[in-house]
Amino acid sequence: MAHLGHSIAMHDNRLYFFGGIKIDPIENTENSTNDLFYLDLSVKFNLDSKEGLPWVDLTNKSGIPVKSSWSTVSLGGENSSTFYLIGGTMKDFYTSEDVNDTVIYAYDLETGLWSIPDLIVIDKDSNEIDLTKESTLQQRDYIQRVVGAQSVHDELGTIYVFGGTQGPNANVNFGDLIIFDSKQMIWDIYNGGEFLHTRVGFTATLLSNGIIIYIGGLLDDLGNSGNLTLVEMNHIWTFDTSTHEWVLEMAEGESTSGRYHHTSVLTFDGLIIVYGGINTAKHAASPDIVVLDTIVYPLQWIIPDVDETNKPPSRASHSAVSVGTYMLIAFGNLTSKTSPPSTLVSDIHILDITNYKWITEYYPRSPSIFSTPNVGFSFGMSPTTSIIVSISIIVGIMTIIIAFVILSLVHMKKYDKPSDNVINIII
Repeated sequence: MAHLGHSIAMHDNRLYFFGGIKIDPIENTENSTNDLFYLDLSVKFNLDSKEGLPWVDLTNKSGIPVKSSWSTVSLGGENSSTFYLIGGTMKDFYTSEDVNDTVIYAYDLETGLWSIPDLIVIDKDSNEIDLTKESTLQQRDYIQRVVGAQSVHDELGTIYVFGGTQGPNANVNFGDLIIFDSKQMIWDIYNGGEFLHTRVGFTATLLSNGIIIYIGGLLDDLGNSGNLTLVEMNHIWTFDTSTHEWVLEMAEGESTSGRYHHTSVLTFDGLIIVYGGINTAKHAASPDIVVLDTIVYPLQWIIPDVDETNKPPSRASHSAVSVGTYMLIAFGNLTSKTSPPSTLVSDIHILDITNYKWITEYYPRSPSIFSTPNVGFSFGMSPTTSIIVSISIIVGIMTIIIAFVILSLVHMKKYDKPSDNVINIII
């Protein structure tokens, strides 16, 4: 079950895995798969148990219609009951030839069926193009297949897709932002969403206030020259899904090394845990775990004190998810500080994010019992401005309280006098 370049998504306490690359044990070659399976997170399990983990394989019944790897998957549609597999490499299941008739597949969680959705495409010039399964190749060129893009989705079913490259060995990289309304089936190549640099191998994390945080990866300053450099970790580009504005935030705190093919997860208390990845020499990024505090302003990098007991081997091209007080990491390619990634693995590891200890026992905990806090400072607002706003709010509240107290005293004084119609009887 060893994979890399796969995609994951959560729904109803199930962690779904889509596609990815596996090693053919006979020919010793890397091949994309149409795998679809999930890990049941509603039940207790132990990583060391001989009974194994609660895996459920759906491949025979509901496997992806193509061999897929390096795609991105987000939840959307009516009632949030559809997974959308976007981009990546797509190859015919039987011939392994490239599939060019779509860049998106929809998986209905209720029926277990896959389909190619009909889209309304809005290009950069605001032209509207109906894209159906019968569209011409020229029409489909308006949506280019992007390998290694990252997507996030909000509660309204809007999916934000950014970055990626034209292919594993291509020099054509992308800085476009796609805003996909999965309920209206509108695929908007956002005009004004052109990123300052193309980017690959990064992560995207949506905060509760609608800000998307983009961390790490490789960028091409010269525009598809193939001269890729690591993004500095203190350069945090953000996109506001409410105002549709890009802002570059300069994070402070501890010095962290650049990396790509890492993962990022948002915790219940507003931290982003970054795990794994490699540098430009394709050696393991160090340290394995760094944390971005999104509650403070400016953003702060923290290197936590992680217990070394049960620590898993370093890795890249893996997957990770935050569930309650746990971070789960899965699969990937093992890395070292002296050589490129070489070994695909099929293991699962659990980090208790309350104390940064690697544990072997998983207990079901509903993520809903934890509320992710809003960011303390608004991005793009200086600390001075934030303090002024906070003081203004406090002064306003105090004014209301004082006014209420004065009115109450006046009211009490008015009605504290004996009425002329009342006869006081003294015995």
